[in-house]
Amino acid sequence: MDIPILGVGGIRSGREAVKMIMAGASAVQVCTAAILEGPEVYGKIARQIEQYMEERGIESLAEIQGLAHKSQRQEDLQRWQPAINPELCTACGRCAQSCVYHAIKVGKYAVVDEERCVGCGLCITRCKFGAITPKFLD
Repeated sequence: MDIPILGVGGIRSGREAVKMIMAGASAVQVCTAAILEGPEVYGKIARQIEQYMEERGIESLAEIQGLAHKSQRQEDLQRWQPAINPELCTACGRCAQSCVYHAIKVGKYAVVDEERCVGCGLCITRCKFGAITPKFLD
């Protein structure tokens, strides 16, 4: 089946956009980075993609689209979810506010609902205190 795939979620750099394309995306969408960093992030990402391509002699993104599927099987990928360090968490709520899956509740400190969490990582980027780190699952 030949359908277009749009890569979305957590793209803040050219490297992350390239990863989405290597995963099979025919286009990428940037939203949160523009909200947090301003619209100039679009130009920054485009320049980083161009630099990546120039350094590797890539003439078209089509050359790398879907490339990751040729080198790694899905069952070999590690899954992860955020782990909260209660000693570092200030219960500010930034992580919970940013979670569109409503997977984080805040009391004395943040707690992740592992059933709801999809491992997008936005909460990690929003925590100013380093209280959230990736926890790899079996």
